[in-house]
Amino acid sequence: MTASHITLECFDVGEDEDAFPPSADYKKGFEAGCLHAENSIAAKQQQSMTDVAAALSDMTFGYTEARGILLEQIQPLLVQISGLILPQIAMHCFSEFLIETMEQAFSEATDQAIEVAVEPSIVGDLHLDNEAVNIIPDPTMEHGQARLRRKDTHVMIDLPALLDALQTALHGLDLTKRTHSNG
Repeated sequence: MTASHITLECFDVGEDEDAFPPSADYKKGFEAGCLHAENSIAAKQQQSMTDVAAALSDMTFGYTEARGILLEQIQPLLVQISGLILPQIAMHCFSEFLIETMEQAFSEATDQAIEVAVEPSIVGDLHLDNEAVNIIPDPTMEHGQARLRRKDTHVMIDLPALLDALQTALHGLDLTKRTHSNG
């Protein structure tokens, strides 16, 4: 068996007798290269941070903005419902609602008479099987209004006022636009 002799180069950190000390131009160029690399890395980091901040700003979609967009899109529907459909439904169903309310409220026999004042045109639509209830026409009442009286107790049912309040609430929904000042 023969062994070949291999010579390896030494990479120790120690002083190399054959090495030349770096020149002033080499040191100057090396420092300029390091400074350029540091500036380039800092500029890339700053650009990355700016890009991330812009991406996060674009992705923000908060509750207020979502609510505003949703309300803006459904507002025409809410206006139609509150302005056209609800009044028709309320006025159409008023007689049935009043009868149901009175039957629930006065289901137990009472020894006191109950007077129900309504608009004269709907008196014929109201039929109750309770003799203690007296339905009377009242020309001061509008369609959708009723006044129930028993001794000193007076209860007013006013659908037009309820509808007005509902329409005011629906029209008053805050649709604040997002601006630079409020984020």
